[in-house]
Amino acid sequence: MVTSPSNPAQAAATEALTNGLDDPVAMRKIYQKRRDFVEAAIKDMGLDMATPSGAFYAFVKIPEAFGTDDVRFAETLAKEAKVGGVPGSAFGAGGEGYIRFSYAASDENLHEAMKRLKNYVASLTTSQVD
Repeated sequence: MVTSPSNPAQAAATEALTNGLDDPVAMRKIYQKRRDFVEAAIKDMGLDMATPSGAFYAFVKIPEAFGTDDVRFAETLAKEAKVGGVPGSAFGAGGEGYIRFSYAASDENLHEAMKRLKNYVASLTTSQVD
């Protein structure tokens, strides 16, 4: 035998199977709460997103001011609002015009990110996007 699982990986698997069977139930509730918060905040900004049902990512339609240029929107959002997201086009042509945000973060960070995103989106209506 040339390779095998490392001792730490085996110990972690044993711990998970022995004492961690209820962990996913608790985490599911936490992620659902975060998802619901992010979804409400996004929709309150007038943006559209589908409700995720199996992951901790929000796939959000970018503001009309950017057309379908999700790369430009992600770059501008990062520079101006200090909020990170992945352009939807990174996931294929069907993702063009969208941005993906993760809500696998602390509640505090999510609240701050949604506040910054909201301020940024609001600023688009008062300024011209080049």
